[in-house]
Amino acid sequence: MSPTFLFASEPWLWVVPGLIVFGAILWFISRWVAKRRLARFMFSAPSALSSPSRRLVRFCLAMSVLILLALALARPLSGPKPGTVDRSGVNVAIVLDVSKSMLVEDVAPSRLGAIKNDLRDWLKNSAQDRISLVPFAGHAFVMSPLTFDYEALDFVLQEAGPRSISMGGTNVPEAIETATELLEKDKDNARVIVLISDGENLEGDAIEAARKAHTDDNITIITVGVGTVQGGLVPADDYAKLPPEKRLVKRYVKDEYGVEVRSRADGRTLREIAEATGGRYYAFTPGADTFRTLQQRGLAPLARKSRVQHLNVSDYVEWFQIPLGCAILFMFAGPALALIRKRTVMTDIGVPVIQPENYSSSFLLELEVKR
Repeated sequence: MSPTFLFASEPWLWVVPGLIVFGAILWFISRWVAKRRLARFMFSAPSALSSPSRRLVRFCLAMSVLILLALALARPLSGPKPGTVDRSGVNVAIVLDVSKSMLVEDVAPSRLGAIKNDLRDWLKNSAQDRISLVPFAGHAFVMSPLTFDYEALDFVLQEAGPRSISMGGTNVPEAIETATELLEKDKDNARVIVLISDGENLEGDAIEAARKAHTDDNITIITVGVGTVQGGLVPADDYAKLPPEKRLVKRYVKDEYGVEVRSRADGRTLREIAEATGGRYYAFTPGADTFRTLQQRGLAPLARKSRVQHLNVSDYVEWFQIPLGCAILFMFAGPALALIRKRTVMTDIGVPVIQPENYSSSFLLELEVKR
């Protein structure tokens, strides 16, 4: 990757020529107005007026401050840093089921716990794409936008759980729609939804929602199924986050008849969702490098089709401090010049006191005696 110089926020660069044109127009208008006002006076002390060159310097300083601030906002970068890797350019939305059925312990330590452990290892070692996190239960929301900052994403992932969403249930169609809205903001690169769930869907038609996302926005959905066919009882709480003394007695979710609810994985639905979009289905097994396989077989082929490389600012050295520092310096230079001008004008327009030739200290004494 060859070194280069670029800007992280290029739209701010369009402000610079606009400021130059606006400044030139403003300068000529101010000069025309100043000449008209001076023509109304019969007399003016030339020394009392600032020279045109001095006014031009002050005006240029003010415009330079604005231009430098625009350059600082554009965020100049140089790099990339040594050791930086190329980004594949695939936008990935991890749609993670955090409903209470994901707390079932048919996969140790639980469905959600096992998924989060493998996801974190994948993000640390293998992920090369821009990734977001969209947890869902009865509702779905964007918990992390698309980012290359895997450390921040890892922190957010740790906090994801049933308590992240107030409404219980499993609404897969809404989760797909939320992820689609997030991904459709960037249509230049390949866009993938990685749907991780036990397959239970309690609302809407998930397969139709997947088919719509693929037809309208060309989004591929890769599904990861977690859990066993035998399933397990649904815990009422996330016992992994409770103090040890409160984990001894477990409570389970009961239906309206008082019967403890058992959750079973539904891989068939997840497989149909993936097939409707041309994606793949993977059955999750702890320690089997499921996400590494997903990366190689599912994301890598799509990455080769994506030509646009996303800019990762953390891979470059930022130089916004230089134009920002110069802008602050010029801001102080303007008042300094005004202070120098004030002292000069006071000296120029002062009335000189001429000492008489026959002046002496005895002259004042003689005046006092005569009085």
